[in-house]
Amino acid sequence: MAVGNAFLSYFSTIYYISVAFLLNVTNSLVFRGGFRLPCLLIVGQLSLFTLLYFLSILFGFIHNRKKYLFMTNRLLLLMLFFFSMNLANMTALATLDDIVIFIGVRRTLCLFVLILEWSFQKKKPTSLVFFSVLCITLGALWSLLFRSKPFNFDGLLLVIFGNLCNAFYLIWIPFASENGVHGTVALTVSLSCWSLPLMIVIAFIQGEVSRLRVFMQNETVGTFWTAFGFSSVLGCFISHATYMNSIHNSPLTHSISGHIKDILIIIIGSWLGIGSLPSTREEQMGLALNILGGFLYVYAKYKETSRKAIMTSGVNAATPTSDKCTMEIKHTPL
Repeated sequence: MAVGNAFLSYFSTIYYISVAFLLNVTNSLVFRGGFRLPCLLIVGQLSLFTLLYFLSILFGFIHNRKKYLFMTNRLLLLMLFFFSMNLANMTALATLDDIVIFIGVRRTLCLFVLILEWSFQKKKPTSLVFFSVLCITLGALWSLLFRSKPFNFDGLLLVIFGNLCNAFYLIWIPFASENGVHGTVALTVSLSCWSLPLMIVIAFIQGEVSRLRVFMQNETVGTFWTAFGFSSVLGCFISHATYMNSIHNSPLTHSISGHIKDILIIIIGSWLGIGSLPSTREEQMGLALNILGGFLYVYAKYKETSRKAIMTSGVNAATPTSDKCTMEIKHTPL
C-alpha cells in the first residue's frame, strides 16, 4: 500500500510537470504567431475535452451521466477559482511579451499556497520549508526588480491575481471532491463542461470572435494551427494533472512542481526562442535563489516523509498482535 502511494505521488508530480511544461511552450508559440485571443484559446482547450466527454457517452463508454456532469455548492466555488485562474494566467501570458517575466512572477504561487495552508488548514510549515519558500519568493522578486527588459504592469497584476485564484483552487480541491467521493475524471469533466459556456460569453464580450475572423483571413501558416491543436490537446490533460498532483501530494508540493516546470521553460525555452536565460548578474542571482529554494524544499519534504515512515513503523511494531486482532474485530461491519 505504501509503495503504491509513493508511486502515485511521484507519477503525479512527473505527469503534471510534463504536461504543464509542454502546454506553456505551445501557448507561447501560439501567441507568438499573432493569436492574441486568450479566451478563445481556453475555449479551444475546454471544447475538445467536452467533445471527448460527449463522444464517450455516444459510444457507450460512460453510462451514468450524473456521475460526471454534476454541480454542488462546493464545486461551484471551485469552478469560479478554476475559471478566474485560467482567464487571468492566459491573458497575462498574451499581454507580457517576455515569458521569463511571466514565469518569474508565477513562481510566487508557492508563497500564496503556504499562507493559505497556514491560515485555513492550520498547517504550520517547518522552518526549513518556510526558508525554502522564502528563497523562491525572494529569487522571483529579485529577478523581476533587476530585470533589464521593460514589462507590462497590467500583465504583472494579472499574474498575481491568477496566483491568488490558483492558490484558492488548490486548497479547495479536497473539499470540492468531498474527500475523494467524486473521482478525478468526474471532477475534471464537470469543471470543463460548466466553465466552457462562461468562457464563450467572455470571449464575445471582449470582441475576440470578431478579431478571430480578421486573424483567419490573414493567417496562412500551418505551423500555427499545429501548435493551436497541440495546445488544445494538452489543455484536456492539464486539469486532470493538476487535480492528481494536488490530491496525491500537498498543494505546496504542487506549487513547487510548477516551480521546477518554470525553470525548465527558462532553460529549454531559450533554445526554442520563447524565452531567454538571465543575462545580468542580478537575474542570475535570482534564478540561483529559486533553484536553491527548490532543492531545500525537496530535502525538507524528504525528511518529513522519512520521519513519518519511522513513526508509523514504530507504532505498528509496538502494537501487539492480540490488540490488532481485537481492533479488527471491533471495526468489522456486521
